[in-house]
Amino acid sequence: MTLAAEYIRMSNESQIYSLDNQQAAIKQYADAHQYTVVQTYTDGARSGVTIRSRKGLRQLITDVVEGSNRYQTVLVYDVSRWGRFQDTDESAHYEFICRSAGISLHYCAEPFENDGSLSSSLMKSLKRSMAAEFSRELGVKVHRGKSRLAERGYNVGGRTPFGFRRQIVSEDPSRCRVLESGQRKNVRAERLILVPGPFEEVECVRAIFKMVLEDRMTTAEIGRALNSRGFSFRGRRWTAKQVVYLLTNPEYAGISVWGRSAQRLGSSRVRLAPDRWILKPDSFMPIIGRSEFDQAQERLRHDVGRTFWTDDRVLRASAKLLKECGTLSYQLFDRSAGAPRSKTLRKFGFTDLCKRLGYKLPQRFFAASTAIRSTLRLHREIIEAFADRFPNDLSVVQGRWPRILLDSQIVISLLLCRQKLERRWRINPVPHDRANVTIICRLNITNSAAKDFFVFPKILMQGEHRFGDCDPWLTTGRRLDDLSQLCTVLRAAVASSESQVRS
Repeated sequence: MTLAAEYIRMSNESQIYSLDNQQAAIKQYADAHQYTVVQTYTDGARSGVTIRSRKGLRQLITDVVEGSNRYQTVLVYDVSRWGRFQDTDESAHYEFICRSAGISLHYCAEPFENDGSLSSSLMKSLKRSMAAEFSRELGVKVHRGKSRLAERGYNVGGRTPFGFRRQIVSEDPSRCRVLESGQRKNVRAERLILVPGPFEEVECVRAIFKMVLEDRMTTAEIGRALNSRGFSFRGRRWTAKQVVYLLTNPEYAGISVWGRSAQRLGSSRVRLAPDRWILKPDSFMPIIGRSEFDQAQERLRHDVGRTFWTDDRVLRASAKLLKECGTLSYQLFDRSAGAPRSKTLRKFGFTDLCKRLGYKLPQRFFAASTAIRSTLRLHREIIEAFADRFPNDLSVVQGRWPRILLDSQIVISLLLCRQKLERRWRINPVPHDRANVTIICRLNITNSAAKDFFVFPKILMQGEHRFGDCDPWLTTGRRLDDLSQLCTVLRAAVASSESQVRS
């Protein structure tokens, strides 16, 4: 018996028996051809247009490339289950990867044998084109159908706006119920409309429009005010971006809107101009009156995207904050309502702002800025020194804080740990560095040069950590006593990190 793996895929959750049917057909084929299935790769509710979200197929290709498989062939129900790639060469590419590793691929329900013959190659190419064309034609039909429903004011998908719920419209009055998050209608002939949701959310929406029209508040100020009053946006804190989206959404005025963005056949999502939206006024009960909504748009027209902050307004808000607190700092601005954020202050120039207000910044502010600049310079020097020493193995990924690229594909982070007290260091990794293999560099007592290096498969800590020579955390990494072994240690750390992910 030849060992084999099976790959099965269904496009959406409604195809509840699809995977079982594919497995049954594959088992029948395997029994007839003396194959024993020893591994199954599954992609449930995943489109075959791209490989991006198909973890099962990606894992299959990874196992084949790394040689970690224990089978000699892969069984697939038919060509379309392997993929409906719009570029048929992509489908052929993944099959070639298997074949070049000595793994054959068989389509169990196809009328041809995948043996490399002329007739087989022609049929396979035709089937791939048909699979791709099916997705394209289906996408066009679905889009036309949804457009017709949207023109009649029905809800045809997308995220339900905050403050609304979906309600079933049916000929049977007993079925006209409100759906909660995650619930779906199960009768094809039924339709959905939006209705006002819980009282708390509706009042929150009305309060936001009131803050814009009567209190003349900015979107950032509204977000901070909502957070301070205990309002939440689906369990999270409000941000200025969420406030802007709510204020500019016509659905709050009872206008059904669809087609604000488009994403076809796995391509990138693109935003469409308002003249291409499908709008249907008076489609459902509004939360905000039409006149209030139009006034809010006029109020936001010149300010959305510029966060409302002019030079004069920043100066007045900063003077008010200085009078109330007697001091100024980035942290103080970030946690104060009615004040610009630190990101805005950096654009206007924080030191110049303090001079205009007559406030003298403490010396530690300038010391901290100098320390950041010196650390950044040393960080670049160490990265470039590593790349110069191992030109065939390492290269530099440019950025404000550069990173190392190992073997042209694996990103390695470098974190410098400054000494705060004698033989005590501080580390505070940014979130997107924690999953990388990381080189930890402890600096000397003057924080002017590297003292030693450690390599960690990943940084598991959250937030700031202070440590000394005997900290147990250091034992989770490997100390680099000989820098000539840097690439060897990095590759071992990469292998360790990947094994942890698989386990």
